[in-house]
Amino acid sequence: MMTDEEFDVLVNSIFENYKGQGDKLTDAMGSLVVAHRMGWRVLLLMTSESKFRRHEKLLGVNFKDLFEERGFYAHRSTGLKIIDDLNNFWNVVQGRQKMDRFDKVCIE
Repeated sequence: MMTDEEFDVLVNSIFENYKGQGDKLTDAMGSLVVAHRMGWRVLLLMTSESKFRRHEKLLGVNFKDLFEERGFYAHRSTGLKIIDDLNNFWNVVQGRQKMDRFDKVCIE
């Protein structure tokens, strides 16, 4: 797991080297924080696969390499709890099994 200090170094590096539209950076940085605190599975559940990949490219990172599958706050994701009960994470993420959008993004 990436420590908070390592995360700060990563964030500083991204800010020092980023060139582009600010709104795209703010969106991608939100994904980075969610991945750090909740894990890449929760992030992938909350966003589309294409947005997940787009943010990786924009930030120059690989979420699965940098962050745990389930971060410290993953237990707060209602969607992840439901998917755990269904045992079909990839089916939901890839759209083969439908799930209420509210449940996907709700955090308790």
